[in-house]
Amino acid sequence: MKITVIGNGVSRAPIPLDKITGITIGCNAIYRDYSPTYLTVIDYDMMKEIYDSGYEGTVYYRYRTLKRLELSEKDNWFTAHFVNGENAGNAGILMAKDLEATSIDLIGFDGISQKLYSDTSQANDKFDFWNERMKYLCSDIPTRRIIDDTCPIIDGFNHISVEDYIKELDK
Repeated sequence: MKITVIGNGVSRAPIPLDKITGITIGCNAIYRDYSPTYLTVIDYDMMKEIYDSGYEGTVYYRYRTLKRLELSEKDNWFTAHFVNGENAGNAGILMAKDLEATSIDLIGFDGISQKLYSDTSQANDKFDFWNERMKYLCSDIPTRRIIDDTCPIIDGFNHISVEDYIKELDK
């Protein structure tokens, strides 16, 4: 089964997420606009925001972050091996693999320091590292990056334009 992992790069903005069928895994602040099947959260500030928001969807988080924030566990919040040492996007890829995806679409994985939510933190100095890690994680499964003209081409991925992806969704 194909699983769609949705990041927060600006290329995601024009995509009608409600038209995506199947399992979706969203990252961090996406919960503000869309409720994916699963949400991965790693960042301290985002975890606190999501926790305080009363978000009722299923959340996968890093246990030590929750404890450092001195928050208690919630019934719909889970920790798993794939969140440790990862950013939310790569944790989403690992979750898709854990769910036995046969292919993965990556939306909003722009590979550079542009972000849809300007009020969220981001480690701009780690993009080369995270892009290499993303390539490694996807090396054994067919993966497409949905990109716009601002996104760099990253070797090892099939790429499809946002416009062509939207046409696929409209079929």
